[in-house]
Amino acid sequence: MQWVSEVKKLGSLSFPPPAGIRVLLMPIDLGDVAGTLPPFLSGWRRAIERLRGVAPCRSGIGYLTIDERWTPAGARHRRPGLHVDGWADDADGGPWGGGGGWGGREAGMVVAASHVGSVAYAQSFAGAPRRYGDCEHVREQCDPARRVVLAAGTAYQLGGLAVHETLPAEHDQVRQFVRLSMPSGAAWPVSCTPNPLGIPPGGPMALPRPPSFTRWVPTTARR
Repeated sequence: MQWVSEVKKLGSLSFPPPAGIRVLLMPIDLGDVAGTLPPFLSGWRRAIERLRGVAPCRSGIGYLTIDERWTPAGARHRRPGLHVDGWADDADGGPWGGGGGWGGREAGMVVAASHVGSVAYAQSFAGAPRRYGDCEHVREQCDPARRVVLAAGTAYQLGGLAVHETLPAEHDQVRQFVRLSMPSGAAWPVSCTPNPLGIPPGGPMALPRPPSFTRWVPTTARR
């Protein structure tokens, strides 16, 4: 298998004051962000509408992740490891969405963070992602010249097969991360965050993902 890891810079993004919010792949209607965003996320409405405005899809059920946490110097805010998000190859039926993944392998996701904390690779890879999108086995293929450090306060579009990983924090910080995953028929893990307004996911229910996906604590990443 050959695949292309796509990374595209979209523009700047302003963040609301941090409030310790953490939601994981919560379903929202991209065609009605204001009407399907729960009240406790009202401070994020402007940023999410901005992401939706530059996203490749502007209708359908998307998936919102917001992660605001204290991250000590040397720790990783998000779980470590080289991976892609648009591939599962797990016991729930193979690649997410039968070729879709979270946002589809083509449309992918739009991401941004308040502080530098991740890197992606804009290049081709040979092989295939492993379970849950693990790509550690292709690390030797990563080209330093195609390495893109995702800048703070900047939105990026990452394809569903964009190879990326988190970086250790350079200093103590409260890091804010937001990801808007595009519509997909992928199975939705029940360990993710339901929308309290009752917005259903766009695909079937799936078994919970491992605790490293939902219970990662930045302090455990210090090396």
